[in-house]
Amino acid sequence: MTFWWGGWSDDLSGIDYYKYDLYYLGVNRMNNDAFLVDGAGAGGYLVYQSVPITESSGSLHLNESGMYSLHLLAFDKAGNYKLGRNIFLYDNQSKVEKQKKKTTYSSTASKNTSYTWVTSNTNHVQVDWKDRFINFRHKDKKWLNPVQTYTANEIYEDLYGERTNVRINNVNG
Repeated sequence: MTFWWGGWSDDLSGIDYYKYDLYYLGVNRMNNDAFLVDGAGAGGYLVYQSVPITESSGSLHLNESGMYSLHLLAFDKAGNYKLGRNIFLYDNQSKVEKQKKKTTYSSTASKNTSYTWVTSNTNHVQVDWKDRFINFRHKDKKWLNPVQTYTANEIYEDLYGERTNVRINNVNG
């Protein structure tokens, strides 16, 4: 996985170096209200890397599927820093299974045909498969649950990417 950054500056003392940390997100409890928790002691601290200011990218090789957070820190020459966080799901073993007791059917089809045939003139056909498919690893490991806000002094959260700290509603479809 390759990532990059840019736009960091410090007019007073200048940027000294960058650092990035990678964390595996842990779960604070195992019920449906569980939060994924960031930082050492939660899921685990995996990588620490200092980067000179002449570089603006890094790369990681991930071995384990799961929810991760990548922290980028920009340090100035006075020792101050700003931190940004990106949350992402890495799943190289995704397995979606059919749930045996759930069906796929056409809700626009006739009830008299057990929702198999559309018997009236219509411009669209709707096929429903809610809860028909499931990824048990995503559900059991709570990877779609909300991620707890990181409690640093100042943080630039990734609130606009594909995976933010908000719960992802799993439609199992």
